[in-house]
Amino acid sequence: MAVIVMAWTDIKWELDLLRKLVAIDTTNTGTTRKNYSECADLIKTTADNLGLDTQIIDGKSATEDGETRPNVVVDLNAGAANSILFFTHYDIVPVEREKWDTDPYELTIIDDKAFGRGAADDKSGIVIVLGAMRKLLDEEIDINLKLCAACDEETGGPGGIEYLIKQAQIRGNAGIVVDAGSQYVGIGASGSVWGKVIVKGEGGHSGNPDILDNPIYRASQLIQTLQEYHETVKETVRSKIKGPPAAIKPHLYGRISVSMVKAWQKENIIPGECEFRFDRRTIPEEDPNEAATDAKTFIEQQAQKLGLQVEVEITNKNSGYYTDPKHPWVQLFHRTAEKTLNREFYLGADLGFDDGIYLANVGIPVITFGALRDGTRYHGDNEFVWLEDIRDCRDVFVELGRQPAEKFNF
Repeated sequence: MAVIVMAWTDIKWELDLLRKLVAIDTTNTGTTRKNYSECADLIKTTADNLGLDTQIIDGKSATEDGETRPNVVVDLNAGAANSILFFTHYDIVPVEREKWDTDPYELTIIDDKAFGRGAADDKSGIVIVLGAMRKLLDEEIDINLKLCAACDEETGGPGGIEYLIKQAQIRGNAGIVVDAGSQYVGIGASGSVWGKVIVKGEGGHSGNPDILDNPIYRASQLIQTLQEYHETVKETVRSKIKGPPAAIKPHLYGRISVSMVKAWQKENIIPGECEFRFDRRTIPEEDPNEAATDAKTFIEQQAQKLGLQVEVEITNKNSGYYTDPKHPWVQLFHRTAEKTLNREFYLGADLGFDDGIYLANVGIPVITFGALRDGTRYHGDNEFVWLEDIRDCRDVFVELGRQPAEKFNF
């Protein structure tokens, strides 16, 4: 059970809510989803009890299976002309219980950390934003705040944040993706190109390998050339936008990784083909179509040199994005965060991909800021969130809500 120590009584309300959220297993595997409605109802009931305007928007019409996709939209309506959008999600990745030191579905506080699946990614974001709204309820503010607690983020499903922007037409003057870290203020993210390569061979019984053409060996030759391609892309594809502080280069750069290999049938069978998948990360300024063509052409040329028969398919493409660091929204948030927490924040873009792209695509300036600090083991065993990050992010959002209306006339 979560035990809230005296030093953290100022976030007791947030931790009580986080405990309830973590207790609901909302695992999303892409093909199965757990307890979405129960979790959405908890968020809605909590917001209703605060006196906030709340609705559930179901994105099931955008999905192939037609199952419910409840997204919770909570409004602190100040009657202002402008609004800030906060985007979070409540679905989580699967758990291997035997690898956890605590119960992943029971919030456990140890040494100023709150452990539990989703404690960081991204149920912390929900409690942070609702906690900020709660503090601002009795104040006269000049900006509307809107929380979108979505589903399906972990598998990129179209019934979540994408649905809220494209179909439900959720709009605002500025946006914050709270599914992010607090080490720096994020102003963009990388795009991605995913591809599938099938290397053909001649399979048969593994007792007679010398007359067969093992496609696994052939694929390994081709995979090795992608390491060389990665080094070329890394040096030649460079963004004008700075990367995160921990990146190996000061600015975002192009990357490619082989991330999956599949060929097996049985130990005594050499398969007839070997499949591998790759992930080409693009910089925000890159056209993903051009990056996809370049990667596909490189693989096909290398296969020809090696005498391989291959099929190359691009399976997914996502653009990156960035918000100009000189944009008034970036400047306003940056100043507010630094003043509230009395420390400097770096401006940079993420090596990964995030949901800010949906806001950027409709012209909403977006930044990222939340409690997913590096080292919190989100997506891993023993995931946790630092208690100070819950408090600090909440307090930044409170101070943001107190800014005068003219600051938001972008």
